[in-house]
Amino acid sequence: MKSGLTGRGPIMLYTGGDDIAFYGHWVDVIRFLYEVYDKVLKTIYPLSFSSAVIVEASNYPLLELYSRVTGLLRELRLKEKED
Repeated sequence: MKSGLTGRGPIMLYTGGDDIAFYGHWVDVIRFLYEVYDKVLKTIYPLSFSSAVIVEASNYPLLELYSRVTGLLRELRLKEKED
């Protein structure tokens, strides 16, 4: 994947199960997610993946972001089971 706008690219953190979270400049993260989505679509169609995006100030506590993202992914997984 490309390093993106800042030249550093997003940081990937494992959130449990088959979930991962990416942190970094919002432009880099969204660009990276699009590239992943594009590759998934081309490679393993008709499988798909879900994503949750939170945008905050750069000084926002990482642990709080991590907690919010894992919560959103949990909610999404529960909603997908209901459908």
